[in-house]
Amino acid sequence: MPGNSYAYAYANNHLCYIRWHTGAKIRECLGFSVHRVSVTKLSPFQQAEEALPSWVGFAGLPKPKDGSTTDVWPIQKFEWLDRTPPREGAFKYRVIPMIGVPGELHADESRALETNEVALVSDFGNISATFLLGIASASISRGRRPGAGAKSRTAPGGDNPEPGVEIVGPLGPRAEALAAIRSFLSQMDGGGRVCGAFHNLTDRELTMALAALDDRVELVLTESGARRSRHGGAAGGASEVGNHARTLRIGRILITRRHLARGASHNHFLVYVDAEGRPQSVLTGSLKWSAMCLRSQTNHLLQVRASDVAGQYLAYWRGLQREASVKPVAGREAYDVPPVSGTGENAESPPPAAVGGAIRAWLSPCGPPQNTPYHCVHGCPDLMEVHRHIDEARESILFIAHRPGSPSIAQHIRDVHRSRVRAGRPLYISGTSTDPLADGQFVEVFKRGISHMVQGPARARATGAGVIDDAFSRLQEQLHRAGETVIHETIVVIDHGSEERCVVIAGSHNLNCKSSCLNEENLVIITGRSRLARACAAHASSVTEHFLWRWHLQQDMKLPFLKRGRVWSSLGMTDGWQDKYFEASNEASHDSGLLCIEDINKQDSGIVITQ
Repeated sequence: MPGNSYAYAYANNHLCYIRWHTGAKIRECLGFSVHRVSVTKLSPFQQAEEALPSWVGFAGLPKPKDGSTTDVWPIQKFEWLDRTPPREGAFKYRVIPMIGVPGELHADESRALETNEVALVSDFGNISATFLLGIASASISRGRRPGAGAKSRTAPGGDNPEPGVEIVGPLGPRAEALAAIRSFLSQMDGGGRVCGAFHNLTDRELTMALAALDDRVELVLTESGARRSRHGGAAGGASEVGNHARTLRIGRILITRRHLARGASHNHFLVYVDAEGRPQSVLTGSLKWSAMCLRSQTNHLLQVRASDVAGQYLAYWRGLQREASVKPVAGREAYDVPPVSGTGENAESPPPAAVGGAIRAWLSPCGPPQNTPYHCVHGCPDLMEVHRHIDEARESILFIAHRPGSPSIAQHIRDVHRSRVRAGRPLYISGTSTDPLADGQFVEVFKRGISHMVQGPARARATGAGVIDDAFSRLQEQLHRAGETVIHETIVVIDHGSEERCVVIAGSHNLNCKSSCLNEENLVIITGRSRLARACAAHASSVTEHFLWRWHLQQDMKLPFLKRGRVWSSLGMTDGWQDKYFEASNEASHDSGLLCIEDINKQDSGIVITQ
């Protein structure tokens, strides 16, 4: 192929992201077929190579009942998500141009590109990351398209299959979260104890996992709200932590209760302290330990095995425990726990891959006094550091933002994007943010300078994902019963294609001033961990593409009845679909710069480049 042509892939714990570039437009190319090639053969029945599924075809051609593959319905863009990769073993991908006319395509093997080898993974040195898609995305990412001949599904409110409800997969979000949490608790086999802080602890299995450790667990449970119950707790928040208090008492867990009259506690973390009293690791992230979060929302879990970072969380936890009182906690000062940058090198036995990069934790409240207006990041040291990283981005910013508030981190990213476009230094931006509306929840998808709004119907409980009455009709009832089916995480990935400049920002923090000044939150900023950054980028891309597709479906539903369904047969009939990717005036032409050439050429990148 002319110019620099490349293909690369990277994965996290549940999917794989593939991106490629051809260097120049290919004549008569109506798209690409993506084949998954198994490197590790685990079964005699396993196919050595198979084309990935595709559900969008050409207009006027017959549509198979169960969809088709990219050999027949090719991909008309330069990126793709493999949502059903094998859970074990290594694999790679071949990207093949499909030449000809609709219905009579042939593969141009001479121009095929091959990616690096990948495997589903959650461990990245001394950091483990588990990403959870929830029922809205998992029903699509596990198995077949909803409504395509499914036999049974798992309802979001229970574990038992119901008629007409498709099982989302062998390891759905709930099982993946349980596996990550049990992996963290397995450190207790060598002795020691676990200290945790929660504001929502209602999932029975997670509660039982803690109760099984008996008196080796100490918890601080925080309730929020001004209304008081006759027992001295917060009437509004008691249900969030009280449903399984009996289970915890049976397990002889030491529980300290707190109440906040102002602000909110969004902490959900555990700190492991070894038998000699030394903090060793911390489990944090955006996941609330409730059934709804496990089944119907997007979240992430991070396990950081670094004693200095764990020590910072432990000091923060002790401060929360000291504040416990029957009286509401109000007007308190910011926690005097300075942020720590850790590499994990001072851990007892750091893995070889832990060398390099930095982990920096911020624990809220750490901003100005509570009476300061929440409209300026100045005075909030954690937000100032986040904004600095965003301002210094060179190639890309991918983000997921849950209720970013004001000032909005999503708006700041868009402002940086506009300023770069004006300066002639375009920046690839792709992200999703959610905010409440009077009639429910909406999701805003931002890609290549264009904003799309995905909104649920008035009075519908299924919000964010939006209720679609077309191919997703079988999912409608689940979404309505799932409650607030929305994004429930904030994560920012900067320059994920660079080995040195990549940044990951994650945790419970919503990256706004209220979270820094008033709420109890935790935030980690991780730099120089390219494998982790690319896994986070795959997750962010998955969520963005999911809601972008739902936006297309909602636009289709606005058409007259007889014209609906065209979104499923919207492939271009000529090679003109490539034009926007090779016109300098179009933002799509900058997608190829997601990985800069100097990083692609590094031997350890595992990315194949063709001259």
